[in-house]
Amino acid sequence: MHGTIKSAAARVVHFAVAALATAVVAGCVGPQPSPEPPAPNVVQVTSDTAFDPGDPKAVAGWADAIFVGTVEKYLYTEAPTSGTPETQFQVSVVTELKGDLPAKVVVNQFGGIARNHDLIVVDGMPLISAGKSYLFIARYYAEKKWLTIANGLGATELTGPNRANREAEPDAVKRMRDAIAHQKPFADENTRPKLPDPASLPSDVTGTPTPQKTPTTSPPSTTPTR
Repeated sequence: MHGTIKSAAARVVHFAVAALATAVVAGCVGPQPSPEPPAPNVVQVTSDTAFDPGDPKAVAGWADAIFVGTVEKYLYTEAPTSGTPETQFQVSVVTELKGDLPAKVVVNQFGGIARNHDLIVVDGMPLISAGKSYLFIARYYAEKKWLTIANGLGATELTGPNRANREAEPDAVKRMRDAIAHQKPFADENTRPKLPDPASLPSDVTGTPTPQKTPTTSPPSTTPTR
């Protein structure tokens, strides 16, 4: 009887020592990091363009605003119950090539996080990212007063410092300047809403809740196509 009690007491002491050792080790290691959230399912969709994307002069004629800008921050994603979401960013205008713009504008891009949490990528062009500079090709969307970029080619990432000297501009910017100088008028040139006075263009999206940051994961090589 006493031997049984003594054995049980020994087991309790052994368990307590083991638990204390585990706690000490855990304290030394520190809290374990939370696992990374799973990457969103990326879905590629395609769109039809009203101009020949391989003809820079036609692209220049289609656009209301062409400029070099740096993305300041992600603003919001409008995700309809069906159809393609649209994502808005605040962009600082660095150099205007076509159109008179304020210092900051709202740039809208087709694509983003859908209501089912899929990341929709349109025409293979990932979402633009904060801190990066791009050559933007956009049209004025009068209802929202946004500048909506052309699908697939409306944001060409530029690397290196932004320079005012045209001789030091990236080749993509130089080629676009030449295309603008020889642009082909678009069919709705005289009927579509014109780019308003710069003071009329907003630099933020108002009346919307604070959204979560939109992932900017690049699309994989194989994804379903609409």
